[in-house]
Amino acid sequence: MEEKLESLNLTEIESRMFDKILKRGGCKPGIIVKELGLHKGTVYNSLRRLEEKGLIGYTKVDGIKKYFINKLAIEKILSEKKESLEKNIKEVSKILKIAQESIDKKEEANVEVLVGVNSYKTFHSHLYEWAHTTKKEYYEICPLRRYVEMIGEDYIIREQARKKKLKIRCKILIDEDEKYIDTAKHLSGEIRYLKSKSHKPTGIWIYGDSVALVLWGSKPPLTIIISSKETAESFMNYFEELWNIASGPKLLFPSRHKINLYDFIKKSKKCLDIFDIVGAEMIHEGRGKIIELIKATKKVRILIANPNSEAFKKRVFLEERYIKSITESRMLFEWKAAITNLKDIIARTKKEGLLEIRLYDGPFKSTKIIVNNNEMVYNSYNIKKGEYGSSSPSIILNREFNREEFDRLKQEFEELWNMSKRIDIEKSLEEEKDHYATTDERVSRFVNVLSEKIKHYIGKDKACLLAMFPSGTFFAIALRRYLLSKGKNVSYAELNRSDIQIKKEDVWGKKVIVVDSSIYTGTTYRMIMNKIRPLKRKYHIKGIKYAVEYDMINLSDFSSKKEKPFDGEYSPTKRWKDRALKERAKILNKNQS
Repeated sequence: MEEKLESLNLTEIESRMFDKILKRGGCKPGIIVKELGLHKGTVYNSLRRLEEKGLIGYTKVDGIKKYFINKLAIEKILSEKKESLEKNIKEVSKILKIAQESIDKKEEANVEVLVGVNSYKTFHSHLYEWAHTTKKEYYEICPLRRYVEMIGEDYIIREQARKKKLKIRCKILIDEDEKYIDTAKHLSGEIRYLKSKSHKPTGIWIYGDSVALVLWGSKPPLTIIISSKETAESFMNYFEELWNIASGPKLLFPSRHKINLYDFIKKSKKCLDIFDIVGAEMIHEGRGKIIELIKATKKVRILIANPNSEAFKKRVFLEERYIKSITESRMLFEWKAAITNLKDIIARTKKEGLLEIRLYDGPFKSTKIIVNNNEMVYNSYNIKKGEYGSSSPSIILNREFNREEFDRLKQEFEELWNMSKRIDIEKSLEEEKDHYATTDERVSRFVNVLSEKIKHYIGKDKACLLAMFPSGTFFAIALRRYLLSKGKNVSYAELNRSDIQIKKEDVWGKKVIVVDSSIYTGTTYRMIMNKIRPLKRKYHIKGIKYAVEYDMINLSDFSSKKEKPFDGEYSPTKRWKDRALKERAKILNKNQS
């Protein structure tokens, strides 16, 4: 042991203290003072020097430091920077406080603090070993310029080459203005770029159930490793938020609902183009930005379907197989909701010609959202019976990286725009009043029929209206307005059909009412209930109800209009049974062959 400690260039007192910490598996300063008979000041000074050499780290137990051997750096020697760590400890404490807020009180989080550049390098080797062994992906937010200054370009290039050789998968976020640094071209992994000042110059690595924070601004640099599932999930959510608003060569998403449209449309500074069959979701999410652009005399163009066209009707009956009439269509309701929203935007801005809406008579095979003529959300789809186009894979294109593809898709939009007719928003709803119930009429009927029943159900409890976006939004907002006027404590949240996320803070200890426009097949109803029912005990939910305007198969708890269930070959139950039998026949035939 003495020979090994001598090889670490330790003084006699440092060696004795190192040996004591090693044998006890962790040690508080008071125990070292007592058992080694050393002066308190000598012990603290020696502990500080061992920290600076990267040989020990510490955790805090009830506010008292407990020192342990840095297993990752035991074979590496540090010989630099012995200055006081008081300022660094304050910085560490702030970050640890933030991190600890996301840790469940019942969960014991292990926190290690490593000091110096060499300690970071040891951690980095451990990270690669973990990624290579587990075959899992890690996630990194990298202040590249500071990283190069502190660690050196040669080391980064060498390690990135090793990562590529080991076939390690990772996602890396760097600042947009750092992508032209020479070192950036050597980075291995999926890279996206953030606007400058999007995050602080602190390196973040998320891997498995651990998070590593590297404070490059401290002297010497500090590497803080937090082993906690809750903390890792919290940082992962933060990473995903940044990842979804970052730009890159071509960003792929399993469905359009995985894209944060609010953040994407928010990038608009010069102009905005929207191409979608109804446009309700984009107009709702981008409402604030559309108003801002118009007030700044910037152009906004919206191209949506003509609801009287044969292509629109064909698409409606393809997606919504069990409706009897187009007047019952969810898509038509969303189209009218979008028009109502646009009408309100025009009334608020009062600027002629800057917001132009046109109707397209042909079939819709994609969705396009173009911001500033240089970035685009593109959702291409071939609709099958009962499927939604927004569930198809989607991409975000940046013209800087994908000029040819971007220009081709932009030209498609311009061609369709030029062959479409302009709509007069002020007259559009009045012209169709004789054919369809307006949005206001349908919402009013919904509230008039159901409000008292739902008020009675809520009683004296707190409640939350979960609106299916966008079809249930108008119904839920109007219902909440009424309930608030009657003194009820009611909150509001939205659910996306393709990515249902129920937040703890929205429903904790409340009665929950899911609000949608209709139930035709029961698919969405079952999907939501299967998601929320398991959370009832976990989130202390007092009750779960479902409210709709139309209910064709009598599944809802509250409905302003219920129909007799479908019969014959159009029965949803019969269709599900037929599909199940076909799937079973396929399996039997496969087994026999």
